[in-house]
Amino acid sequence: MTTRHPLSGIPLKNRALAVAIAVALAPAAVLAQEPAASPATAGAQTAQTWQFAIPAKPLPQAIAELSAVTGVQVLYTEQGAFSHTAPALNGTFGIQEALQRLLAGSGLTYRFTDNNSVTLSKVEAQASEPNRLAPVTVTASRVERSVSTIPGSVTVIGGETLDKQRQVTRDIQRILQQSVPGFRGATGNRSEGFNALRGRNALILQNGVPQTVQLRSSGVGINNIDPRMIERIEVSRTANATLGFGGAGGTINLITKRPQSQDPLATVELGTSFQPLALRGSGVTKEGFFSVEGKDGDVDYQLSLSARDIGELYDGEGDRIPDGFTEANSEEYGLGTSLGWQMDEERSLRLDVTYRQVQEDEDRTQGANAIVGEKKAEPVPNNDPFSNPFLDPLQAWNLRLSFDDANVYGSALNVQTFYQRQEIEQFVDFTGFGACCTLSLGKETRIDQRVGGRLNIETPLSNGMSLVWGGDVVRNFNSELIDSQLSGGDVGLRPDITQDNYAAFAQLDIPIGDFLVTGGIRHDQFRVDLDDSIKEDGTPFEGGNINVEETLFNLGLVYFLNDEIELFTGFSQGLDITQPGRAASSVDSAAQIRLEPAPTDSYEIGTRYFGESWDGSLVAFYTDSELSSRTINPGGALQLAIPLRQPERIWGVESTLNVSLSDQWRVGGTAAYQEGEREDEGEWKDLQGTFIHPFRLTGYTEHTPTDWLSTRLQFEYSPSSDRFPGSTTFGEGEVSELFLMDFVATADTGYGEVSLGIENLLDEQYIAQFGEATNTAGNYYAQPGMTARISYRRQF
Repeated sequence: MTTRHPLSGIPLKNRALAVAIAVALAPAAVLAQEPAASPATAGAQTAQTWQFAIPAKPLPQAIAELSAVTGVQVLYTEQGAFSHTAPALNGTFGIQEALQRLLAGSGLTYRFTDNNSVTLSKVEAQASEPNRLAPVTVTASRVERSVSTIPGSVTVIGGETLDKQRQVTRDIQRILQQSVPGFRGATGNRSEGFNALRGRNALILQNGVPQTVQLRSSGVGINNIDPRMIERIEVSRTANATLGFGGAGGTINLITKRPQSQDPLATVELGTSFQPLALRGSGVTKEGFFSVEGKDGDVDYQLSLSARDIGELYDGEGDRIPDGFTEANSEEYGLGTSLGWQMDEERSLRLDVTYRQVQEDEDRTQGANAIVGEKKAEPVPNNDPFSNPFLDPLQAWNLRLSFDDANVYGSALNVQTFYQRQEIEQFVDFTGFGACCTLSLGKETRIDQRVGGRLNIETPLSNGMSLVWGGDVVRNFNSELIDSQLSGGDVGLRPDITQDNYAAFAQLDIPIGDFLVTGGIRHDQFRVDLDDSIKEDGTPFEGGNINVEETLFNLGLVYFLNDEIELFTGFSQGLDITQPGRAASSVDSAAQIRLEPAPTDSYEIGTRYFGESWDGSLVAFYTDSELSSRTINPGGALQLAIPLRQPERIWGVESTLNVSLSDQWRVGGTAAYQEGEREDEGEWKDLQGTFIHPFRLTGYTEHTPTDWLSTRLQFEYSPSSDRFPGSTTFGEGEVSELFLMDFVATADTGYGEVSLGIENLLDEQYIAQFGEATNTAGNYYAQPGMTARISYRRQF
């Protein structure tokens, strides 16, 4: 008999209402508590020194870089700071001397308010209610910028928030779903699916290196790294003209950990996860993590190693979930390293490397007998070619070498080179799929590779203006060939493809009183080469090359209404082209492929509030494209390749809120609503549910009753949605109501940190909304029920 959670009998809507009320009312009960006294002096912080390499730039940007290096939060009230250009800061300084140098000539002074906070004010007067600087991000304009200077929506997940989310789940998609309004949502399996932001494709980056497979998406780019190796996730929720190709919906940049400690510091973490209401020995996951970091003279270093042995998964009804495309019954290993060399006061070199390996077990099961809307998939012995275990491990390499010079004729120079590769080998048998695949029996090797370089130059101009300019050179390569046992040679649905991309850009920031105007331009050129090949039905594909180009623009305005409120509006363009790999599977020659660029125009207007006790945002957006680059699925999974070149428009509203009710309580959440349409033969039709998610509300309550214990309770809610009643078309499935809760508690024992994370606290039985939206039996998998994760972490 299946064991159920004691709350499982309560109807979903009643449970959602009860918990939402509890979360809302819990903080009110502590409003009468006396706030704890905060530290009054800087203490040992003022004695520490750091290595700085900050070029001359507007003061808020220089302060943001100082905060990023030292971890000291700098508070300010004076908008006049935006009209002052701070001098270059190069060398080793304590926090006080660094501040004195940056503030020279600004008319501002500073004072410590606690160990990690500094307040800036005019020399002749002290500020009574300081404003908190927004977090620093690097995704929006290729150089570090305060969120306050960006005329668009940006979400940064880092610090304690990211650490707590990692204790609940190892799924980066679920972390994004909880924290980023506008993110489409988790797929419920190892694949990232369409990874949409605001209904459009997002460009996945790791330390700025593209992960998205742009020639023929395989859906694994966001999972090329263990989340424990990530320092923060930066999400720009709008088209990005500066970064160019692939970011029509925005960018998701996974920033890996860098050395933070001056002295050698080692971290060990051991953990396990299991499903307490469906406890079986085969369902236990074991994992470990080790890192070491420090600094020796001019060299700093950080090395991370991770391992996971993942067991079987069980749903909320206690039944085993088919392994299929999930992470169950597999082993994962990861390596990450960051090595930096401060060559002199102005020049530095840094190497970042990550490696990810996934090996699937031979006894994995596949899903069968599913009926969309009626019956979940059942596990059966594996004989599905799409689900066969990898012959060799899935491997993903990322290497980036970055050189910085803080003063090249008065400008700051950054040069990056990178290499990225994903490789999978597995045995496939597609011969039963009909005439398309009569030769598809044998070992398939999938390779996606890119190598390239980026040049960023930041030039300070007069009156606080700043110009960022440079260019990109990237070569993408994709190959998916089968060593056919029937033909004795290589065959494939698509040929080998090489794409060369050359781009130049310029971005100008102009402060004008309480306004900041920003605008830029980027020009992209593409050359796509497709090789001659033999298709899986034995017919030839005639190769060739295709040349395309496009120019993108952006323009934005930030108005600093007062010390705490910012208003912003912006226009930005993103760019997609039809995936040539998918397009090639449906035609017989390169000449038949249409790769006209599909620029997306994004418009946004909103407001941000950064106060002493709370922050929030409210934004409305509208995007349109005259030439959609999506693909459709007219005749089965292997036909997901027909370019859909149609006009489409998407619009919506998003909000965020975080409130510190006291030193012990913090609450917050997000809300997102979006709609979308495509024009088909003069008629506007709703966009598929695989791109447009239902209204989503998330919330959390954090409680820190003592300095050694912290807890977080979070929820996610989406109502049901049936945009295409009765449809059996791919992407037009009915989506059910969803309410999930998670809990995490972390305790510092004095001998290490112990954490308990519980995912799906109420043991809900559900299908991932993305899986329901696909409207296919192959994605109609139940999701894991209540899952507990226990870990122990020690630093020494």
